[in-house]
Amino acid sequence: MLSEDPRAQEHLKLCVKEATGYPVKFHINASFQTLKELYGFSKILIHATGMAKNELESPELMEHFGIAPVEAMSGGCVPIVISKGGLLEIVQDGVDGFLWSSEQELKQKLLTAITNNELWLRLSKKAIEKSQQFSVQKFHDRLKQVLDYRDLIFDY
Repeated sequence: MLSEDPRAQEHLKLCVKEATGYPVKFHINASFQTLKELYGFSKILIHATGMAKNELESPELMEHFGIAPVEAMSGGCVPIVISKGGLLEIVQDGVDGFLWSSEQELKQKLLTAITNNELWLRLSKKAIEKSQQFSVQKFHDRLKQVLDYRDLIFDY
């Protein structure tokens, strides 16, 4: 959901303006169905929650798990995510996506993903594989293992 914070709205306006003339589309407040469709044909997901924030001072401002990157990965998107918070547990830099720490590094890795189709294809395949580690069944299997309770039954 689009933030009501005026600074966030101004930043979005700036991003839209800067993207003029490039093959970039913004889908603001998209429905889940629209997101699923977009993930199916999008090539790259950029995630920046926590950018310009100190994660030691304000850990609550970081992405804790990152369902959006996992959903995107399941559709073959290559995630380019900030190297903070829970995203570090999801993306392995150069294996199934990219991690970045500065705007310059984000630009460099984005350019690499756009211009190196062979690398993008390899990362995309690995991203799909990685996303499967976060399925409901994997969660249930891990929960059973942690609880060491073999008779636990989950009703889907």
